[in-house]
Parts: sequence; C-alpha cells; structure tokens
Amino acid sequence: MSNSPINRLEKAEAIINAMNLQIKDVMSTDVVTLVEDQTMQNLEDVLDWERIRHVPVVDQAGKPIGIVTHRDLLKYSISAFCENSEEVRSSLKSQIPISELMSYEVTTVKPELNLRSAAHKMLELKIGCLLVVDSVGVLIGIVTEADFVKFFGDGLQ
Repeated sequence: MSNSPINRLEKAEAIINAMNLQIKDVMSTDVVTLVEDQTMQNLEDVLDWERIRHVPVVDQAGKPIGIVTHRDLLKYSISAFCENSEEVRSSLKSQIPISELMSYEVTTVKPELNLRSAAHKMLELKIGCLLVVDSVGVLIGIVTEADFVKFFGDGLQ
C-alpha cells in the first residue's frame, strides 16, 4: 500500500516542495524555434532531426508568438495515401507556411515559477509544454512533459 500511485505522487510533491524546485531547474535552454513564414516542410524536418514534439514560433526579437506541435503537423499533413506523387506532396509541404498550422495561444512562464505550479498549469490547461521567457518576454527555454519525466526519472534517484 505504501508504494501506491497516490503515495508516490505525495512523496514526489513533498520532494518538490522541500527542494523549492523552479522551472529553471528542469527547463531545456537549447530551444529550436521557427518563424511564422517557414513552411510545413521546415517543421517536419526539425521535428525529425531534433526528435522533439513542440516548436515555438518567435518574432524577430525572439519573443514567442505561437507554437506548433507534432500533433498540428499530423492534423494538417498531406496523406501518404493521396493520389499525388511524392514530388507533388513535397512541393505542397514547401508552400504551406507554419502560420497556417500553429496555435497563436501560447502559455509563457518565468524561470522562477515553482515546479508544482508549472505542473498544475500544464494539467489545468491540458498542454504539453510551457515556454519560458525572461523579464522582457524573450524566449529563454521550454519545459515539456518529457522534461518532468526525465527530471524525476533521472534526477531524483
């Protein structure tokens, strides 16, 4: 009974509270970004090369203006079963700007936000990542569900 999911969750919560962990302790700072006039093909390439699922879209100043995800790509993908040739499909992907795929609703947080609040925000909003910005709103990091899993899987052993 002491190793039930609820007890493990309570134990993890107690550790987080005791350590006063913040977003900056688990976020990724090497963030791959795109700009809104890049294409569906650029997105597909980045997701494949970097093996990531969330790509912030930033303006010229580095401030987040949107986010595009693997799920967005799948929703808008041109089916492999379509009657067009691979060449035609590739050409179409190169013409569709990510501004047509991305969500303009982004959730940003400061690096000092405590981890518990961040986790609750992600659960409440049903989102897979939070974009971390500095005091002037420039993107400095990202925290994803995978960052939480990695931190608790590797970092607390």
